[in-house]
Amino acid sequence: MSVKTYSLKKDGEKQLSKNFKVKEFRCKDGSDKILVSPETVKILQAVRDYFGKTVHINSAYRTPAYNKKVGGASASQHVKGTACDIRVDGVPPEAVAAYLEAKFPISGIGLYNRTSHFVHIDTRGYKVYWRNKGNATCKTFGLGKQYEQYKAKEQEEDEMTQEQFNKMMDAYLTERAKQEPGSWSADARKWAEKNGIIQGDADGAKRYKSFITREEAVAILYRVAEL
Repeated sequence: MSVKTYSLKKDGEKQLSKNFKVKEFRCKDGSDKILVSPETVKILQAVRDYFGKTVHINSAYRTPAYNKKVGGASASQHVKGTACDIRVDGVPPEAVAAYLEAKFPISGIGLYNRTSHFVHIDTRGYKVYWRNKGNATCKTFGLGKQYEQYKAKEQEEDEMTQEQFNKMMDAYLTERAKQEPGSWSADARKWAEKNGIIQGDADGAKRYKSFITREEAVAILYRVAEL
């Protein structure tokens, strides 16, 4: 179990993972010192990735003085920087607790679903579960896999048929051919047209913004060689 020390003033905006910054783990009393366990951050990020919803940290690191003020246990994991009390947008605490028990069983997990609605998670290094205030421990929450119904849906890429792709490319190339050439090539275009190197299509359109094929490139080179 490793814990890192940060400064709210100096490190507050530091990104600890894809979705979490140092300042989110600060003590509610405004202290500059912040203790954070990288293992706890990894678990929170896993929760965020699985449910695809914002994870709100109600309480993370606590100074001993603040922990005493809010009635925390003297040996609270919050004081050690390994604990977080969290809630997830749109996901009941029971589902969050069930997910944590299934994926991170060797942890401290507390389910609060009576007057308050959040889940405690800590990386103390051994298994202990409890429900609500009073530290009434239990061997398992017995919630099954109800968390699965809240799993974030993976975005599926729209499949495109060859016919659809061809139509898309035709439309793109047609629009590109209509674009006007830049003024920087005016003299070169005038010379090429005067010498019959660029002859245009059946309608006389030169299509200077179109992509050139190998066949067209060979024809142009041949005309230049014939000058």
